[in-house]
Amino acid sequence: MSSNPPLIEVKGLSKSFALPRPVLWKPAQALQVLRDIHLTIQEGEIVGLVGESGSGKSTLGECIGGLQTAPPGTIKFRGTALEQLQGAGLKEYQRSVQYVFQDPVETLNPRYTVEQIIAEPIRAAGLVKQPKDIREAVEQLLQDVGLDAAYMKSRPAQLSGGQCQRVAIARALSTKPALLICDEAVSALDLSVQATILNLLGELRRKYRISQLFISHDLHVVKYLADRVAVIHQGTIVESGHTEHVFKHPEHAYTQSLISSAL
Repeated sequence: MSSNPPLIEVKGLSKSFALPRPVLWKPAQALQVLRDIHLTIQEGEIVGLVGESGSGKSTLGECIGGLQTAPPGTIKFRGTALEQLQGAGLKEYQRSVQYVFQDPVETLNPRYTVEQIIAEPIRAAGLVKQPKDIREAVEQLLQDVGLDAAYMKSRPAQLSGGQCQRVAIARALSTKPALLICDEAVSALDLSVQATILNLLGELRRKYRISQLFISHDLHVVKYLADRVAVIHQGTIVESGHTEHVFKHPEHAYTQSLISSAL
């Protein structure tokens, strides 16, 4: 076993959101979305996070990705708590954790060409500076996600949903991340397109050893892709383990119900 810390370690994470007051003289209330979450993601590992809508899946992903604040000390990146990251360490974390969202069309700037969409984070991260080198990097990223360089001048409206998602994945890969957070990344796609994107994500892990947190309500997809799976119910992880073991021998009643209704 490696002595290095996990890429991501979540320990004792709870998260609440303030609710609007029904009347001004009543005290404010809070909705607890996550309760005492424990989760690790190792380098090069794909972890599936499954549960029903409203279970807290996306909120957990947003906390790990820095889109939501988390209580101090509850999330670590390579052994350092997120709130302690500063300077170069903070930049490394921001570069290393990237998102792939559910609706690829909504996440791409309709005014930009494919080349501009992918090149923008490369410039922002300062990874490549010369225009010629940036263009070559974009061409390579398109090749990595199975798109021809001829698409560089296309805009999102000219692409299919599957092609847009490939562009979104190429954009996420442009900063050379260590972790992709895929939040329902294939649920808006046709089944045949889903399969090609899942194969692509698996190939990217094999080629670049990129870790993935794959958030989904679709157990078939998670069973196919993930090394380990965590089952979340009403903001609590009720069961986790190696994917094959959890699917063959579910212990929690909620996991048993999910599997029996889906498979």
